[in-house]
Amino acid sequence: MPVSEKNLREIAKLRIHFEGLALREAIAEGGRRWEAGIIAAQYELDSIKRTDGMTLEQQEVWEEAHRQFHLKLLEACDMPLLLNYCRTLHDLNDRYRRLYLQKNPFDRDTRSEHAAIVEATLERNADLACALLAQHTQRTTDNIRTMLAREREEELNVQPD
Repeated sequence: MPVSEKNLREIAKLRIHFEGLALREAIAEGGRRWEAGIIAAQYELDSIKRTDGMTLEQQEVWEEAHRQFHLKLLEACDMPLLLNYCRTLHDLNDRYRRLYLQKNPFDRDTRSEHAAIVEATLERNADLACALLAQHTQRTTDNIRTMLAREREEELNVQPD
């Protein structure tokens, strides 16, 4: 599917809805092993220093840790179909995020955003955890939408030779 703002908005809307459902269920169902897995995934992600000068290999290591962190939050929901859908939506959204990061410097403290999501999750505050996760996803979407609009504007302003 071609890159488009409409597609990005759809992916983000579905992701926010279904990941919120999965996180809410995971908070209700998850036990201490799930909590420990979240802490370990957060530690793994935080241990990778994210800089603008990262090599492609370093970036891939961070990307995989990031994916695992997000999926670990949801895994205790005990709904395999929902988890599969969330994985697919995450991967579709990841395509846009990677395009954004190719052209833009890191502009947010995602480490703090992730920490707040983890804290609310471990406190079993489903409303707050889901709201923070939705905000996290929406911030990324808004950044990408701004980039796409800027690129569209630049294309329109290019004068033929």
